[in-house]
Amino acid sequence: MELCRRRLLRVGATGAVAAVAGCGSDRSRPGESTSATPDGTTATTSEAVPLGTTRTVDAREVALTGPTVRDSVFTRPFPDTVGVDGAEGGRYVFVRVETPAGTGPPPERFALAGGGDRFRGEVDSSWSDATLDFGAPYDPDDGTAGHLAFRVPAPLDAERLRVTADGTAWRLPDRVGERLARPPPTYELASADVPDRVAAGEAFDLAATFENVADVAGDLRCAFVVSGAGFPCCPSRPRTEAIGPGETGTVRATFGDADGTVPESGEVDARLRWSDGSREYGVAVDTA
Repeated sequence: MELCRRRLLRVGATGAVAAVAGCGSDRSRPGESTSATPDGTTATTSEAVPLGTTRTVDAREVALTGPTVRDSVFTRPFPDTVGVDGAEGGRYVFVRVETPAGTGPPPERFALAGGGDRFRGEVDSSWSDATLDFGAPYDPDDGTAGHLAFRVPAPLDAERLRVTADGTAWRLPDRVGERLARPPPTYELASADVPDRVAAGEAFDLAATFENVADVAGDLRCAFVVSGAGFPCCPSRPRTEAIGPGETGTVRATFGDADGTVPESGEVDARLRWSDGSREYGVAVDTA
């Protein structure tokens, strides 16, 4: 039985949300509000403005920056354990939400819109600083910046992609739409190099070779996780490997070095996790 189970705190889910018109002002038409753009001009909520523009949402200043598309992400359900989230067969679009006042709208008030589809914003407590390279998750109640995710189908071919919040809209750059319109990569485990037995007190190596069977390139994310008598639960080795269409890539990890020695006896469980699946192997430990 797997000793480390992933714990998620997910706020919001993929689905439809309705936009709410902003409050009027003296300089805007009914149902519109005004805000400053990076060049100092004024934009109304009926216009989608570039990312980086500060808008007022529910009486709070909000800006969005740094869009990132990921077919999968590393997670950290426990401090010493790494998993892989494959977006349930879709993709994640991450944006950085900046709220200078330290508070902002809840994640589900944001939506990624394109064509006739809308996808609610969400955060996950396992998306931590240690597993994502673009910062901590968005916290609407505490913090001035954090990332927010939208889970979308893969591929997604939609026009006029934008992120909205209560009638306010930021348009996403064309490169995001181009990436989302491509089919996703698909990885199959071609082989795994796992020892049947290891000597107590010695380190051991693991390796796995994956094939990208899709017609597009991608970044494979996988994690080696080891547990068993004498090991803490559960030292992990996250790995990322760029693999072209129809090509293979190999990832490797060593256990028993920084984590201390292999236990004196018993069996070690070696797990391999990636976005499309997982494998588990038993490694016997011989006494010295």
